Amino acid sequence: MATKISLLVLFLCAIVGLSSQMTLAESNTVDIKSLSGSEMCRAGEHYEIFLCGPTTVCTCCSNNCKIRCERIGSTVESEKCTKFTNAAGSPTTRCQCCCKKLTPPPSRLATPAVTIPLPPLLKKDQ
Repeated sequence: MATKISLLVLFLCAIVGLSSQMTLAESNTVDIKSLSGSEMCRAGEHYEIFLCGPTTVCTCCSNNCKIRCERIGSTVESEKCTKFTNAAGSPTTRCQCCCKKLTPPPSRLATPAVTIPLPPLLKKDQ
């Protein structure tokens, strides 16, 4: 019995430790990091992934994708919304976004070189 209680306490401590690593963002979204999934974006696009809940309304993804892309000076190129029920039984939406490739700001036009005419060379005889 004591072993079961200690395992339960250890399990609860692990859950608390894991939950403290998640970052709560605005509008009830949770940032998550993914080792895969960025293949939905094209080269140069910025990939975002986060959870939105408690909801299964994809508007939550659309709104937050727009906000996240705007923060980096971009706009949404594509997004994906996946609805599911999390382990606690709460409706949740997994959101993935691709923000358009950022183009570098236009370079300053170089000022044209000024040409100064030089006097003709004098010959040694003169």
